[in-house]
Amino acid sequence: MLQYITYNPSIAGGKPIFLGTRIAVSMVLQYLAEGVSIATLLEQFPSLNQQHIQEAIKLSSLLVDNEQVIYA
Repeated sequence: MLQYITYNPSIAGGKPIFLGTRIAVSMVLQYLAEGVSIATLLEQFPSLNQQHIQEAIKLSSLLVDNEQVIYA
């Protein structure tokens, strides 16, 4: 299902990273949440492309979709 994201227990503490890099998906998502544009991210991380970013957003959406909310 994921073409551009993987994980390796010895890289980034086992958090998801972009395939062939040591760039944590969570870091890129944090930058997006802070308002950094995709164009700026692609300039800062030349090993990434538009598909990497789109897959990160898709993964975060899937994870949130599977969250269980417990109301106190």
